[in-house]
Amino acid sequence: MIRVITTRVQARMSCDHPGCGNTIRLPERPPDLDRDVTDIQAFHTTAKLLGWSVDEDDYDGPVFCPNHTPTTTKENQ
Repeated sequence: MIRVITTRVQARMSCDHPGCGNTIRLPERPPDLDRDVTDIQAFHTTAKLLGWSVDEDDYDGPVFCPNHTPTTTKENQ
């Protein structure tokens, strides 16, 4: 039997542009499922304030740093 015990978690967001290594991270913390949802929401808000392109409707969607943010938006498409 394999047992994994998580002692620390850290949210991290990396730019999906090929070859880009830009990343932003939240501080490490003990695992807490209730706090995970709050952290993800706060992380998306913070990323957008920093100029990152994040789709609020799709947490698995592509993310781009300010250097690679697409110039078109949903409203312009």
